[in-house]
Amino acid sequence: MTVKTIIQLSKIMKIRIATAFISSFLFFIFLELADFYFLKMFWFAGLALLSVIYGSIFTLPANLMKSLRCFDWLAFLFAASSFIFLIFLDRDLFRQFIIILASFLLFWNFYYRILTQSALTESFVKNNSTVESMTGAISAEASMATASMAAVAAGSALRESIVIVSQFLLGSIFFGWLIFLQKIDWLFVLLAAFTSLLFSRKILIGKIEAVRVWRVSVVLAVIFAEIFWVLGLLPIGFLVKGFLYLVIWWTVIKTIVFVSQGKNWKTRFFYLPFAFLIVLIVLLTARWL
Repeated sequence: MTVKTIIQLSKIMKIRIATAFISSFLFFIFLELADFYFLKMFWFAGLALLSVIYGSIFTLPANLMKSLRCFDWLAFLFAASSFIFLIFLDRDLFRQFIIILASFLLFWNFYYRILTQSALTESFVKNNSTVESMTGAISAEASMATASMAAVAAGSALRESIVIVSQFLLGSIFFGWLIFLQKIDWLFVLLAAFTSLLFSRKILIGKIEAVRVWRVSVVLAVIFAEIFWVLGLLPIGFLVKGFLYLVIWWTVIKTIVFVSQGKNWKTRFFYLPFAFLIVLIVLLTARWL
């Protein structure tokens, strides 16, 4: 990889990072406007989602923009759930916290995708370069590749936070709607199972065998549909239900990952006592309706 190639890749990467920032900033502005102008909130929410689509498409290389794979469904689902969740909050401080958190995580999601694609591009160029063209750029190439891969490794764990927050937001939204309906609607049970399937698959990919991801995700979707139904019967607030649903889901996911990786029994069930303690404390301190 020549120095000229490295400079070109660096410029392209900076442009994509700027695009990610613009998309996230527009999302932040439109959500703020939706929160301030209540009567026009759905118009501004639509513009916020368009900014997410813009970031999802233009933060990837040109050769991938025409592919359906360029659409980041996780970012779109996260953005949509963030907006809907605002409707259920009656305190300005909480709404501002959700808007800021959602905008930050959205930017990090795009930033992580850029770094991942940049690392793959560098690897491709490196493997297809001649020895002569690489001679004068070994140190620059090594430092750039190392920085990208380190950022990707660090960002992978933080990007999971988007999945976790999305699970909490959507779970709370579904439980919130059940309060208005005053009964268990099977549509929301199916939606909870479907989102659990998507999020479980997102976490499990790359951590367990590929052929088992779908089977495990489907089984978990059925299990969490039942858990959602049981939690829906409890006379507690929808935010508490959403939090309990998240704790149980995350504990099961991490336990499956540890078991699949052949960890010892202490590591496999490390989260179980903490999860049980958290659930117990929440149930004892929650306001029962």
